[in-house]
Amino acid sequence: MTELTPELRQAIAAASGPVELVDPLSQEHYFVVSEAIYRRLIATLELGEPSDEERKAQLQAFGRAAGWEDPESAIFDDLKPQ
Repeated sequence: MTELTPELRQAIAAASGPVELVDPLSQEHYFVVSEAIYRRLIATLELGEPSDEERKAQLQAFGRAAGWEDPESAIFDDLKPQ
């Protein structure tokens, strides 16, 4: 395990989020995040496919966010497809 340098520790303390690092040789970018943030990200990525119930709840939330429950949109409920 690599330990933090005093310079990096200071950058992390001053940052309000992840600290971006750049490898000067490869120009590859890296982000330093706390263990708590890392574990939340991993847990999110490892969830896999949502269940049917989760998918239904997500679709309902997306619909509400898109305004599908707006009373002014109710007129579209009575339209017959052609």
